Order: sequence, then structure tokens, then C-alpha cells
Amino acid sequence: MTKFTAKLILFGMPRHIPSFVDSFEENILAPLHELGGAVEVVGQLNLPRQIENSRSGELGQIAEPNAIIHRFPDISLRSQADDEIAGELEFYKRYPDRWDDDYASLRNLLHQQKSLQAGTKLALTDPADLYVFLRPDLVYLDSLHPVFARALARPGPAIHTPAWLTCRGLNDRIAITTSGRSADIYGSRMKFGPSFVGEYGRGLHSERLLAYTLGTQRIPNRFFPERAARCRIGGQTVDEDFTIKWRVKARTLARLQLAPSSFAK
Repeated sequence: MTKFTAKLILFGMPRHIPSFVDSFEENILAPLHELGGAVEVVGQLNLPRQIENSRSGELGQIAEPNAIIHRFPDISLRSQADDEIAGELEFYKRYPDRWDDDYASLRNLLHQQKSLQAGTKLALTDPADLYVFLRPDLVYLDSLHPVFARALARPGPAIHTPAWLTCRGLNDRIAITTSGRSADIYGSRMKFGPSFVGEYGRGLHSERLLAYTLGTQRIPNRFFPERAARCRIGGQTVDEDFTIKWRVKARTLARLQLAPSSFAK
């Protein structure tokens, strides 16, 4: 018997589809079905002609990208064209480059956010009891059953995000909420980008922008420890540091309530 409806919004780029799908089915879909969820997987994923990333050492193309559409028919692939982000890129290049890589990471972030915005719009066409935002370039190492159960047991505006790799903000790789309004703000947070960079004249930063957005919009954050690691186009899983410093997390939660603009520094 169905107990709740869940919208799973995939966003970004599907670097190595077999690695993602196997872990997604085991640690995301299976727990939701066990809890009684009727699940819909949606999204518009970016498909660049070629991946060339000096930071990750990747050079090549995504193998058999249509495989993800065959598995999840409500997913579509969108060509990743720089002209779609040209205006935003020009605007944000007026500010310092947080990654110091000639704005290459900023360009990737803007493309990712276009995918996120499109997927969020699809998900919010009708209401659901649970919204889950996920990147398809991750290998999900742990079952998300515990955090799904917690979110469903305490419905409300809170967004659950990973406690690891927060990069002085909030980890933006995974997000879980029962609130349509919170899902909308999470998925469209780029509209807060100009005010973020305008606070202190610093550059755009993904994790800091998420913290700034949730804090200024008064959306509570709750941390969870379950892990997911990045996957490269060749199928290699990145050796991530999943250390959680809970005292630091407590300070982050306090800043979200008391000084959210400080995340823009």
C-alpha cells in the first residue's frame, strides 16, 4: 500500500551511468519502496560534447548517455551550451574567482544550476510528500533509509543535507525535504546569487550560496551522515574525506539562524 509520494530530482551531469544506477537503486529507490513510497524520478541532465576538467583529470565523453533515459523515462538530456549561461557568467566574472581556475568551476556551477532549475520545475508541477534532490555523478555508499524516515516522521520546511564536505557552507550534493516551498527555494537558489555576491563583493560559491539561501529564507537545516562519493567518467570513485566535526556543524546551524549573510564572506 502506498503511504506517500516522492519526487526524485536528478540534476547535473551523469558521468558514469552504471555506477550511479546500481547504487541509486540499492540505496535510494529500495529504501523508499520499503517505506511505502510511490516514486517518480524526474530531471533534465546536462550532456556536454566533451568533459575536459584539469582539476579532476578527466578528458573524454560520457559513455552511452541514453542508458539513463531508458531506465528512467521521465529523465531527459539537454545539450550543455555555453551560450545559455553567457550573461550570468559575464556578471559573476566581475567578482573574484573562488576556485582560482579561470572561472572554469564557476562555468560548471552555472550549468549545473540550469539543470537543477529545470528539474525542480518538473517536480513541482504537482505536489508530493517528499522531495529528494540527487546528483547522478555520485555513488551512493549508504542507504538513505534513516534520513527518509526522519524527514517523513517530522514533515515541515526543514531541508536535510549531508554533514560531510560542507566547505564552510552546506553540502549541495543531496537534499531532502517534505516542503514544496523549501524544494522550490533549494532548486531556484540562483535567484539569490546577485545578493550573495553583493554582500561583500566576493565571488559565487556553491556551498556558501546554499547556506546563505536557507539562512536568509529561514529554512531550517538538518544534517545527516549517510555518504555519497563522486564518480569520474571512467567509473573511478573518488576517495572522499567524510569526516564530520559535529562542533563545527553546531556552529553552522547557529550561523544559519543568527548571521546567514556571513556565509557570503
